[in-house]
Formats: sequence, C-alpha cells, structure tokens
Amino acid sequence: MHKDLLEQLFSLRRFGIRPGLERIGKILEDVGNPQNKIKAIHIAGTNGKGSISSLLASIYKEAGYKVGLYTSPHIYSFNERIRINGVPISDEDLEPLVIKFLKYADTLQATFFEITTAVAFEYFAKTNTDICVIETGMGGRFDATNILNPLATVISKIDYDHTEYLGTSIYDIVFEKAGIIKPNKVCFVSFNDKHVYKYLKKLKSEITNLIFVEEQTQVDNIHLEPDLMRFKFRTNVNDYEIDSPLVGKHQVENIITSVFCAEYLKKEFAVDNQDIYDGVKNVRKNSGLFARFEHLRKSPPFIIDVGHNPNSVLQISNLLGCVYPTIQWNVIFASMKDKNYIEMLKILSKNAKAIILPNLKYERAEKNFIIQQKFEEQIQQYCNQKLNVVLVENTEEAYSIVKEQNQPTLVVGSFYLISELVEIFNKEFNWDFHIYSDKIVI
Repeated sequence: MHKDLLEQLFSLRRFGIRPGLERIGKILEDVGNPQNKIKAIHIAGTNGKGSISSLLASIYKEAGYKVGLYTSPHIYSFNERIRINGVPISDEDLEPLVIKFLKYADTLQATFFEITTAVAFEYFAKTNTDICVIETGMGGRFDATNILNPLATVISKIDYDHTEYLGTSIYDIVFEKAGIIKPNKVCFVSFNDKHVYKYLKKLKSEITNLIFVEEQTQVDNIHLEPDLMRFKFRTNVNDYEIDSPLVGKHQVENIITSVFCAEYLKKEFAVDNQDIYDGVKNVRKNSGLFARFEHLRKSPPFIIDVGHNPNSVLQISNLLGCVYPTIQWNVIFASMKDKNYIEMLKILSKNAKAIILPNLKYERAEKNFIIQQKFEEQIQQYCNQKLNVVLVENTEEAYSIVKEQNQPTLVVGSFYLISELVEIFNKEFNWDFHIYSDKIVI
C-alpha cells in the first residue's frame, strides 16, 4: 500500500482503543452492511485465538472453499491481516477500500481497528467468500468484529491481558470475551481453567448450546519433536491421528477445538477427515500462521515466537523444558509497555543464560533500560544463577550478538520484535515468510 495512505491509516491509532459498536455499525450501514453478506465463525480469547482461526481457515481451504481470514496484528505487512485462502489482500484491492473508509476517521472519529474491520468485511463480501474466520482484536463484547451474526463462535484460552480495558479480575475478562456468544448459535469453549468454565456457565446460564470441548474429548499418545507433534484424539463423531507443525499441549487444545467446530458445521460446510489432517499439517502455508514456536534452525536451535503475555510465554518455557531439557538459551526479548513483561521474564529466566534487550522502533514498546531496571530488582529470587542482561540499541545489534555466539536462541515477547527481524531471518535462514508489501515503520 502506498506509504502516505498507510501512514494515514496507522495515524488513527491516536484515537486509541474506543470500545463500542456504534461507530462500526454506522460505517457498515452506510455501505450496505457487508457483514450480513458473509458466513462467518467468530473467535475471541486471550491466547490461541489466532491459531484456532488459522487452523479453521486451513481446514476449509483444504476442503475446497474460498475462505476469508481476518486476524491481528500482522507480523510485517498490514496486508497480512486480511487473507483469502492464505493470500493477503493485494495493494490494488486494499488501497481503494482504505480510501473509501478513511473518511469515517473525520466524521465519526473511527479508530484504526474499526476501519480495518470495515475493509475486511467489505472485501470478503465483494469477493464472494464461501466462509470467513474472524478473530476479535481485543475483548469481544464491544470489539468492532462483534457486529457480526456468525454461524458459530469460539472462546479460546482466557487469561489476564489488556486489563486496563477488560478489567483486572478473570471474571471481568470472561464477561468481555463472552460478549461474542449469540443466542441460538453454538459456542465452542476451548480448554480453560475451571474458574473460566464456572463463570461462563453462570453468565450464559440461559444458553444451552455451549460446548465445552475439554469435557467431550480424549487425547492419547502425544509425541513431541522440536518441530513436529503427533497425537490421537476422539470426538463424538470420529477418531483422529494428527501430524502437526504446531507443537505443545496448548496447540493440541487449539487443534481439537478447531476440529470440533468444523465437525459441527459439516452440514453447511462439508469437510472430511483428510481435509482436517491436511488442514492441520499445512496450516502455515494455508493461513500465514508463522512464529509460533517456529524453528528457523535446528542445530543449534533458533526458535521464534510471537508470545507476548505470561500465559503464552509459560507455554513456550514448558515446551523448551520438554524438548530441550538440558539447554540454556540466549533470549532476545522486547515488550510493549502495557504488557506484564516482568512476569514474562521471570518465566523465561528458568530457561535463559542471557537476556538480550533491544529497543524497538514502535512507540508503544517499552525502553530496554526500563525493562532491565524493573527486572533486575526482582530477578535473583527467580533463577539459580546470575543472568547476563545485555542492552543493545536495536534488533539488528541483538541478532549480531547471537549470530556471533552461534548458540541456542529464542526470540520472543512481541509481534513487533519479530517484525523488525523478518528481513534478517529471510536472508540468514531462508525463512519462507513471504513479504507481500513494502513496510514502513509507524
């Protein structure tokens, strides 16, 4: 997308996050309510919603459908947020839609995410998608995507995140996420803490079509390799033997939830077992789901992950301990100011021998010296050895350090951290992440 136009769009972040459906409702009404012309699955949660969204999109692509996928944030190019059959929207299709909706920034003070959501719905409607998978941006109840009337909804793992907007108790957060659940439409609740189940049942006691996936499945024989996972599970309909490039217990849960949803919608969107197997196996190329415990190099291992809250980082730490029990890691880490980065670093300290902290170019990113100060005030009680904490000016310098040392490396903490390293990773590791559009730093 043209630089000036992209800058205009990203400048709307000055309006911040303004929950509510009035603005998105007015925008979409003005253009004929395209959201009512698409058939969609709507997904909310704290962790796993991107994986579940991508898995569903991949399964439906393997079944031969034209599948829209709307996710956020992007890793490198804005276009990645809006895909059909895994291919990001082209600049030629994107630019006129952005121009069309940018006027609402002036007339309604519409936010960045509201305009982006309107662009996605209009694009999916105009291109006659068969089915769309729509991920919430944040929360659910007042998320711009909640203007949808979907075929089904999914609630992924719920944990603490965006507490300044969603509330500081798990009950508050569940309340916001559960806002996507619609009467007379099935909702699949992925594996969660018992308190989440309790709150959901209390909040939605009048709704009988909540399906708690964990209560209706049995998992056997999980076999983990660094970049491959095999496991078996059964539903009320079928037995499955899955090969997955996504590894870890949390991905088992995401895969099972996706399969339950696809099974339920078979009458309207037929899929067979092979579509499910191939959808899981090919999820990265079919949906663009990159940087989820992804190995760029096997020996010594070099792993990247966009995990950016304590729960997701805990899953990564547990995986490292499982598949690499004796290894200590050089960790390149960065975080946004509003994330609980101290808790993330406490978790990572169990696996790390060095923490390398670059400054990111994004204004929401926390400065590395602030992370260091807060971290070192608390860290010694959480690790058995003194960690080497290294401050560097930028991500390029951080990479040069780990390249020279050529030791096991983990890059984690933020989508924006991975974003700044995409070009280096493509060059150094022949990473198959395709750059679809020119990048500008906002």
